[in-house]
Amino acid sequence: MKQKEQVNEMTNKYVDITHLNETSLEYSDDPETLKELLQDIKVSIKFKKTDKYFADDTDYRDILSIKIERDDTKIIFDFGCSINDTQMNKNSNVYHYISSNMLCTILSSCLFDYYIPEDFSDFVDEYGYDVELEGTTKIRNLHERCLKQSEKIKSIFSEDEIVCLPN
Repeated sequence: MKQKEQVNEMTNKYVDITHLNETSLEYSDDPETLKELLQDIKVSIKFKKTDKYFADDTDYRDILSIKIERDDTKIIFDFGCSINDTQMNKNSNVYHYISSNMLCTILSSCLFDYYIPEDFSDFVDEYGYDVELEGTTKIRNLHERCLKQSEKIKSIFSEDEIVCLPN
C-alpha cells in the first residue's frame, strides 16, 4: 500500500499496531510481562493532521490520535510526533508510523505520563520549570493537563504493570 493510500486509510479509521511489539520488548526491563500485557490491550493510531502541536512549536509536526483499549476501558489522546519522524514520514514510500518504533514510543510516553507529581511545587521542581519566567498560570494549566493524562493512563495500567513498559 502506498503512503497516500495509507494516510487516507489512517485518517478515516484507527489502525491497530499492538502486534508490532519487537522494539517495545527489546526496551523493556521485563519483556515477558510486557508480552503478556500486550495480549490484554489494543493500541491503535489514527492520523489527524500536520500542525503545530506544542504552544512554543515553530515547526509543523504530524499529530496522531492514540487509542488504548483494555476490557471495557478506552482512552484516547493526541500525540505530537517528533519533527524528525514527521520529515521521515513525508519523505517515505511507506507510512512511517505503522511500526514497532511507534508502539514503543507510545508505550514509553505512557510510562512517562504515569508518574506526574500531584503537588504543583514538586511538578515544577521535577521538570525544572521557571515559574517567574514562564508564568504560574501557564505552568498550572500544564500541570492540570498532565494530571488528567496521568489518570487516563492509570485507568489502563496498574502500578505493577507500568514498570514493564519500554523506557
